[in-house]
Amino acid sequence: MTTITITNPIRQLSKRLSHLDKKLSVELKNYAPYWWEESLNTSPSASQQVLVSLARFANLDIKSVLDNSQPLRFKESACNYKHASNKEPSQLDAATALVASSAKIISQITKPKYSIFSDALTLRKQFLEAGNPCVNLELLINYCWQQGVPVLYLPELPVSKKMDAVVVDIGGSPVIAITKKCKHESAVLFLLAHEMGHIFHQHLAIGQLLIDEGISDASNIDEQENQANQYAITLLTGEKTTQFHSDGQRLKAKKLVESARLNAIEHQIDAGHIVLNWGHSESKNCSQDKQRMVIWSIANAALNLLYPNPIWEQLIKEQLLKNIDENEAQGDQLDYLYKLMKIEE
Repeated sequence: MTTITITNPIRQLSKRLSHLDKKLSVELKNYAPYWWEESLNTSPSASQQVLVSLARFANLDIKSVLDNSQPLRFKESACNYKHASNKEPSQLDAATALVASSAKIISQITKPKYSIFSDALTLRKQFLEAGNPCVNLELLINYCWQQGVPVLYLPELPVSKKMDAVVVDIGGSPVIAITKKCKHESAVLFLLAHEMGHIFHQHLAIGQLLIDEGISDASNIDEQENQANQYAITLLTGEKTTQFHSDGQRLKAKKLVESARLNAIEHQIDAGHIVLNWGHSESKNCSQDKQRMVIWSIANAALNLLYPNPIWEQLIKEQLLKNIDENEAQGDQLDYLYKLMKIEE
């Protein structure tokens, strides 16, 4: 009697992947292509096809995937890391690979062609003269897509560690990916404006990823980060160094919201950005972590009052669907992107 050994290619790949990223190893089965089923385990051609598909999704080197004698490895990417003290660049390899893969997919199917961004003051003036009360997230999302720069929101990357945001250059055309999990649109607003600053100042070489592990306004950041911050602050407020303070007064959330709304009207600035700006400005003057925690608890409570029913995630998804040609997608790749972005087909 002949014994037939049934192998499971996804399980085998997941096991090999564990030394690169344990969470991605566990989650990989959830990203199997729609056509895959267990009965195909005995089919060599189907097994190879599913491995190739998953390799593209995870940006794995295909030779190392198909040859079990080789160590499994991600494709090499040219990366410019903006460091955070709590992460080593190697810890972000899996997140970097998935973002690079997502950027390639979206770049292939984006309908608008890339056009360079305007400088921050010109763009702000353009928005305000069009009758908008301030520069908000919806305006920036729409503008990026209009200029042929896709905006992805990928907070649920199935990886152990991830960055805050990334700009990826695909053949001379940039893609922005926000990967930090955000509750309120004001946080995404600054992240997006910051990444737009990197694009405007041409901080990326062709084919490079610029990875913001953690965006900061600290005094010791490098010049590229300083330029991106200045672009963002100027775009959102009209000045490079705008800071909101309460002059030593301890504000409660309701009072902070009232003040933010008044300043928003007077200065034509997004009220949520004013709250976050206040939080950063006030916390920098605190000498103790406990005091900083109090400041941020007040700021977060104020944001909850400002945005009781957030819809910004849906706006990102709607703009993506509006500006892509699904027929240009290759194989299962669009399915992977939709899964990462929680887009229901």
